[in-house]
Amino acid sequence: MQQCVAPSTSLLFLLLCCCCCCCCCNCFFLPKASLGRGRPETYLTKPTSSRDIVNQTCEKCYELSQTLSYAFCWAALGPIPIAHMTNVEGLAVISMELALQNATNTVSTITELLKDMSLDPFTTLSLKRCLELYGGTVPILVDSIGAFMMGQYGTSAMWLSGVMEAASNCEDGFGKRTSEASPLSQENWRLFQLSDIAICIIHLLSFPSATTPS
Repeated sequence: MQQCVAPSTSLLFLLLCCCCCCCCCNCFFLPKASLGRGRPETYLTKPTSSRDIVNQTCEKCYELSQTLSYAFCWAALGPIPIAHMTNVEGLAVISMELALQNATNTVSTITELLKDMSLDPFTTLSLKRCLELYGGTVPILVDSIGAFMMGQYGTSAMWLSGVMEAASNCEDGFGKRTSEASPLSQENWRLFQLSDIAICIIHLLSFPSATTPS
């Protein structure tokens, strides 16, 4: 089973700055459902405490989102030690940093796949479209992190919603031919889910009545 890429060391600096972000917005963007929670992956690790901030956040976001997988949320954030010591703002930054690194890696993956000269025209065209989509998500995720750090939660959520749309469009492109299985299903799903986590946390911060984990 493939794992999400761990955040870079620059994340420590981002988390320290993130704790100072307290501004709220009035925007929440619902995710598209085509890459929702129903994926056939099993994660064996379990939270050690119901009071753990990662567990609390994943549970709350699972309740609020129609597409988020709790198992994926825990598997992505649970193994990161600093995630259990930060606040919800820090978890949002971790999720976006993971999304950024996964998107960057997917650009490399697509580039390698396109070197296969035996690919049929439909697959080649679909991969090129995905390469264009993923190439656009990388700077968008960088900007989304920056907007979040500046307290521009609405702007950050809007860009993250666009990232989720890009992942869905990449996946749907292969579905136009029923016999074609997408070679990027896992990458698309991870990007979608990680962005969904960040959007949910922005919602929790923007609307405290949604019950932000303590």
